[in-house]
Amino acid sequence: MTTREKVGIASICLAAMLLPFSVTGPGVSLGEIAQEIGAGPSAAQWILNTYNICFAALMFGAGVVAARIGRRRGLVCGQIGFVGGSLICAVAPDVMTMLIGRGVQGIAAALILTSASQYIAIALSGSVQRMAFGLLGSSFGAGLAVGPVLCGALTDIAGWRSVFVLCAVVAAITALGAMRLRPDSATSVVHGDPAGIATFTVALASLCGYFMLAADHGFASTSSLALLAVFLVATVAFTLVEKKASHPVVDVNLLRSKTFLCVVLQPFTILTTFAALLVYLPAYFQSHEAMSVTQSGLALLPLTIPVFALPLVIARFSTVLGRRIILGLSPLIMGVGLILTAIAVHAGFAWVELGLLVTGSGIGIAFGVMDSAAANVVPVEKVEIATGMFNSARLVSETIGIAIVGSVLLAALRGLYDEGAAAALAAGSLPPDGVELNGLVASWSWILIALGVLGLLASWLLFWGIDDDAFDQKAHNKEEILDKEQEVAS
Repeated sequence: MTTREKVGIASICLAAMLLPFSVTGPGVSLGEIAQEIGAGPSAAQWILNTYNICFAALMFGAGVVAARIGRRRGLVCGQIGFVGGSLICAVAPDVMTMLIGRGVQGIAAALILTSASQYIAIALSGSVQRMAFGLLGSSFGAGLAVGPVLCGALTDIAGWRSVFVLCAVVAAITALGAMRLRPDSATSVVHGDPAGIATFTVALASLCGYFMLAADHGFASTSSLALLAVFLVATVAFTLVEKKASHPVVDVNLLRSKTFLCVVLQPFTILTTFAALLVYLPAYFQSHEAMSVTQSGLALLPLTIPVFALPLVIARFSTVLGRRIILGLSPLIMGVGLILTAIAVHAGFAWVELGLLVTGSGIGIAFGVMDSAAANVVPVEKVEIATGMFNSARLVSETIGIAIVGSVLLAALRGLYDEGAAAALAAGSLPPDGVELNGLVASWSWILIALGVLGLLASWLLFWGIDDDAFDQKAHNKEEILDKEQEVAS
């Protein structure tokens, strides 16, 4: 690998760090953001979820754009867009402006991630590709690990707007680095599926809206049920559109492979849990342990450090251990860690940290092989749609996890406390005088147990469904495509 390519890969990894950083940053600083721009509990949820909804919903379309204009060009364009979205958030005077900025960030993030994944899958091969995917997983982990600590410190020192300024600066640097990547050829014929993308977007937004609205008005209220009905109609429409589309965004034939199906479904266990913990645990620490924003970010390190440290190590041993063992053990260890944490919330802070360390270790194991598994279990001509499906599953799971856990937690607190105390505890504020925290502890304990059981069930499913031999299937024309890429570059 040349120095120029190393710089380009480093820029991809730095950009990958930025994407989860933009989830955890606002999560840690959400109380300060909501207070300054006048956002209530529901509006604060939308500040978090607008980024993820746009990110996940446009992943399919972004994959088509990246293939059509070239992956390197798509990466640079996405990073420039991320600069613009971050600056809008940094100067936002009200909720609407903030939501616009978060939406632009999410759209740009979709183009960044799909372009990066496709570039690694198409332009690299063998041990270099495995190393690049391992670095990509470690970069996601690094962004998640650094996000709460750095954003908490920035918020305490310079205010929450400095978090978005930092995002803009880093995105600009990565755009310059991405220009050093070897040029790749755009796919000559790329077919889109606008009807599929539109119905998918409506389904995802309405489902998240249902859970967030339910926290305010109840799960069976008229307004909540109306959004649930929109979700069901959009889901049926998406299914019908995909069956009739000549070039659907979801390739049903790929889902007939049990191995690929399990790989695509794993984020709904791993990332649903991880995203929810990263976003809402800081508020728990701030309320229950009376921590500052910075301290609550530091308290997440036992959860996030393994996600940063383990992926590259695991990627090196994936050919020895086999992806089935790695992907199956991941939710098992995570589930055990979550149940230990649920017990530990009644025992003391030190035990909670130990439970989070076990949980983070389980999550970190998966980060080392998930991306490469999705790209290498399909023929090379299907890599673009496969990575799009996997990355969409990744973002959908994060979005749904944040929405569901947030709404369930807020609804539970409102059932145990008055409105003022529930809102304060959900935002991470110290409870009003005379308010006991037993209800907060019990609510978190049951949420952690539910997530832990989900992890144990997912482990059984992955051990049953994944076949290591499926990853050894090589597309007959991969060498031809790589030769073509090298010819274009020369």
